[in-house]
Amino acid sequence: MRDEKTPPAPPAGDDLGATEREIIAQRARKAEALRALGVNPFGNGVAPRNVAADLVARYGDAPAEEIQKDPGDWSLAGRVLAVRSFGKAAFLQVQDRTGRIQVWVKRDKVGDRAFEIFKLLDIGDIVAAEGPAT
Repeated sequence: MRDEKTPPAPPAGDDLGATEREIIAQRARKAEALRALGVNPFGNGVAPRNVAADLVARYGDAPAEEIQKDPGDWSLAGRVLAVRSFGKAAFLQVQDRTGRIQVWVKRDKVGDRAFEIFKLLDIGDIVAAEGPAT
């Protein structure tokens, strides 16, 4: 019997349900696909020049037409919170230590290889993005 203040122990490997095993297997397949594309799925060493708060401070709620006049060159990294894919383009909701930002990924802008890498992303992955704020 356990004390009510003691949290329950996490499930042992054998106690995983079918859904958890499927998720783990899917993640392993995606990691292998990334390796096949020459990408380290657990890469590190990225040093973004900016954080989400920098973009918000610079542009705030400015309309797209205003941002296009001076889109700058930005680089940031964070955790993927949401992915909305539309075939050859997609939006990512990315959060870093200062806030959230939307990242637009378009196949004709990033190239076929980078877009194939993008398609292997999952919610919760850590990503880095670089480019103009348009």
